[in-house]
Amino acid sequence: GDRITLLQQRFMLARNVGFDVVQAPTTPDQHIAEEIKSAADKAGIGIDSVMNQAHWEFPLSSSDPATVEKSLAGMRTSLHNAKLWGSDVVLLVPGVVNRQTSYLRCVGSLAEEDSQAHSSRCGNESGHCD
Repeated sequence: GDRITLLQQRFMLARNVGFDVVQAPTTPDQHIAEEIKSAADKAGIGIDSVMNQAHWEFPLSSSDPATVEKSLAGMRTSLHNAKLWGSDVVLLVPGVVNRQTSYLRCVGSLAEEDSQAHSSRCGNESGHCD
């Protein structure tokens, strides 16, 4: 109801000022994600990318496995959103460099996430889309 109208108005505003596509945030609630898709379609605007919401609070570069799993869960949600919305891109910050986490650890986390993203998208463990 009201949420769809508000979303559609926002998407129409973006369309009216010249945008053909927008970026939407990770949306864990499937019903709301479907409302976003519907509102974008009605406004005639595409959602070309998803802004992952979990990476700052739960960085992949964390040494805590529970934190990394929360980050991966957020990325899986972002990938599901991207599929629903027809998005080609998910924005992911692969790690946070600080006193506990080096740049090299962040780079290593990115390689692991890339492999898991391919597996999710392609439906196999090898990460190769045949």
